[in-house]
Amino acid sequence: MGDTAMHSDFAPSSLGRLEKCPGSYSACLGIPSHETDASIRGTELHQAIAQAIREGAEDPFSLLPEIRPAWDYYRSIVRDDDISRETEVRVSYKTFSGELYFGTADLVITRGDGSLLVVDWKFGRTLVPAIGNLQIAAYACAIAQERRPSRVDGVIFQPLVSEEPAVWEDIPLEESRDRILSVISEAKREDAPLCPGEHCRFCPAFQDASCPAIRTCAKAMGEAVSRADSPLGESAIAEASEERLEAWMRAVPMVEAFIGKLKERVLSLAKENGGKYAGCAIKRTKGRLKVTNPAGLLHEVQALPGFSEKDILAIVAGCASVSVTSLKAMAKEVAESKEERKELDSAISTLAEAYGTRGEDAESLVLVQESRE
Repeated sequence: MGDTAMHSDFAPSSLGRLEKCPGSYSACLGIPSHETDASIRGTELHQAIAQAIREGAEDPFSLLPEIRPAWDYYRSIVRDDDISRETEVRVSYKTFSGELYFGTADLVITRGDGSLLVVDWKFGRTLVPAIGNLQIAAYACAIAQERRPSRVDGVIFQPLVSEEPAVWEDIPLEESRDRILSVISEAKREDAPLCPGEHCRFCPAFQDASCPAIRTCAKAMGEAVSRADSPLGESAIAEASEERLEAWMRAVPMVEAFIGKLKERVLSLAKENGGKYAGCAIKRTKGRLKVTNPAGLLHEVQALPGFSEKDILAIVAGCASVSVTSLKAMAKEVAESKEERKELDSAISTLAEAYGTRGEDAESLVLVQESRE
């Protein structure tokens, strides 16, 4: 899990990113943490499984569906000789100069033989390996410094991704400690390099759109797009070196995120300003209609002018599923005039509403054409 009351400069959950991009440490200083729907939900699920472990769950079906596999896994690893089972354990690693890092381990089980099992619940949909995982290693080193166990095993369990736990047996504590100290030392350097990559999506500087490395890449992309000698920078892309192409590709996640946030902001302001804002207007699209009772719909359509049982069978045979589009295509063939086709289209739409369900309407932005005097 994350840290509860405050965040450590070198939180266990950030060490993997810092190892790949040491410069992200200084790039993230002073940036407040931003909660997202995913992070809020993740916190709720962590709290729910912690409560279930502390208080027990007589009826597993009373638990949130997302945590039931985690509860089942917890029950499978419990032993009669366990000395303790602790949830949301604050761990801290100290050096001669003070506290180096701290964090919160989701579950720590002390076995009867003096060993420890550290479990980290993850409710994201990206598979995370356990062996070599710096977050697990940091928890292990911190708790081992305090409790001196005979050994520490680590587990990452991701109920939304896999039913099998990722296990790191007998974590090499001395080797892991040296690796963690090296990562932190590199990150503290004034000339620590910024290295954009897949790990950027977990970085506060990326989420805040303030990372110098990615902003430089994005600026270069903008300059390429704006080149007058080629639409959308095609010539710039064709002439770019492999190194330049790689730099641009590393900026793609930030550019896509910026575009998404831009649309979200303008859409919000357009709603507050009568449906238009910043040269854009809200376009509302009706939710997709899905036929839920095809037999009933086909029976009704068969009675429409021009349709026959043979026509209906042809529709069913030619379609994986009965759709309004397929029925209207058939209406186009059987209609004898434009007026009759309109009537059939209208009748099919009315029937489909009665024998189907419609998804949520969607809202998007369209550029408004400037009026010419």
